[in-house]
Amino acid sequence: WTFHRMTYCLEHPSRNLLLMPVEPFEPNKSCYVCSESPVLLEINTNRSKLKDVVEKIIKAKLGMSLPLIMNASNLLYEAGDIEEDMVAIYNANLEKVLAELPSPVTGGTMLTVEDFQQELKCNINIKH
Repeated sequence: WTFHRMTYCLEHPSRNLLLMPVEPFEPNKSCYVCSESPVLLEINTNRSKLKDVVEKIIKAKLGMSLPLIMNASNLLYEAGDIEEDMVAIYNANLEKVLAELPSPVTGGTMLTVEDFQQELKCNINIKH
């Protein structure tokens, strides 16, 4: 791991310091943000809808608010898109089971999930 300095901006300055440098914490290997490892999701891809993955896993468990979901180079879903034709496609995808998406999600699929609002990115390895 690379050494980076961290600096906190203090709400109540002490010793006339507004910025306080600190030693960085070591990354937590079980944290999906700090870890290089993908998140493993065991799911029935023939019965589970994309909507369930977005709401119950990506938003509720991973804490992403405006997720973008890709299967390889295929965009499956993007929250917050304003183009009406794309919103219609994404809404249709939400109602499909994973295995029936335009780019099918089956066992062994690696999804890339990003939330640009929070600058988060992780990979989800699908196990059927």
